[in-house]
Amino acid sequence: MAVYAATVTLAIPHGVQVAPNINMIMGDVDITNYNNVLVALTDISSAFRGNYAVILNSISDNGYYVSWVAVSNSIKAWQSLTADASTEVADDVDIGKVSFVAFGVI
Repeated sequence: MAVYAATVTLAIPHGVQVAPNINMIMGDVDITNYNNVLVALTDISSAFRGNYAVILNSISDNGYYVSWVAVSNSIKAWQSLTADASTEVADDVDIGKVSFVAFGVI
């Protein structure tokens, strides 16, 4: 069982201020090796100093359902449209790319 591997690629190099003390970042997360032991995506969480929210596309480019887990600052994946969506993806699966936008306090 390999470790959770994900690469965050920002669409723009810096956050965009959308309101006083509120920034937005956006980009893609490519999860090349999923593991149910979730790992914090610090490239997203470190962009903010306070509270923040992450909005994901609901399905990865490889067809898996995904959701943001605020407690662990990571992405959890569920089975594809061809299987029971309430079942978490097995370890060592290439989930694919997921687009995101995040807003938070700076």
